[in-house]
Amino acid sequence: MNREELLELLARPEGERVERTRAFERADKIGQAVCAFANDLSGTGEPGYLLMGVENDGRISGKRVEDRAMASLGGLKTDGNLLPPPSMAIDKVELPEGDVVVVTVWPSRYPPIRYAGQVWVRVGPRKAVATEEDVRILLERRARYGIRDEELPCETAKLKDLDTDLFRLVYLPKAVDARIAEEDDRPVQEQMAALKFYSEERGCPTNLGVLLFARHPERFIPSDYVQYARFEGDDVAGDVLQETAFRGPLVRG
Repeated sequence: MNREELLELLARPEGERVERTRAFERADKIGQAVCAFANDLSGTGEPGYLLMGVENDGRISGKRVEDRAMASLGGLKTDGNLLPPPSMAIDKVELPEGDVVVVTVWPSRYPPIRYAGQVWVRVGPRKAVATEEDVRILLERRARYGIRDEELPCETAKLKDLDTDLFRLVYLPKAVDARIAEEDDRPVQEQMAALKFYSEERGCPTNLGVLLFARHPERFIPSDYVQYARFEGDDVAGDVLQETAFRGPLVRG
């Protein structure tokens, strides 16, 4: 984003697509704003803009953003709080009056987006936790695309994060007729896409592909592991005698 584009945004009042804040490091407030813009409750189809380092009246706060704050912002899509991760861009514009960070968020095709387990939406110039009716509207919007949660693209993962040998050598022989598999010379991502393990449109695995074949699925889907615990006594109130976490791709078991 260049200076002229930023000045145009600064001239716009806070509203459904623009929010201002003087802070650079209030993680929850930033995550909630991103979540609300991505859900695009009113269905504008237009990106939302979070302007950081800006006063409510549009004046620049005069602060300078530190590198660690920018690194923290870059982790918004990968820290596991925004699910599924929306499309967003982060730009820093340095002006004589101070720095301004612009977070541009595009509406998601797969709402509702949640931040820390809650659905946030824009209500005019402010954000709020979604009502049950709001969530119903967002779910209906997702349903129009006919996509289930497991089929959604996991945009923080890449093909290199998957164990493609596990897919070809272990899964395919059990799922597809051997003759058909032998004659299929398509690239592995096309083979996976045919089984809904990969999104060719987004260029990344789906949630299901990550669960089944990612070497470290918990990096992309928090708490993705099976835990075994043995307790003393007849209920979970007793002391833990033995505990084991089973991690890795589900196909490997």
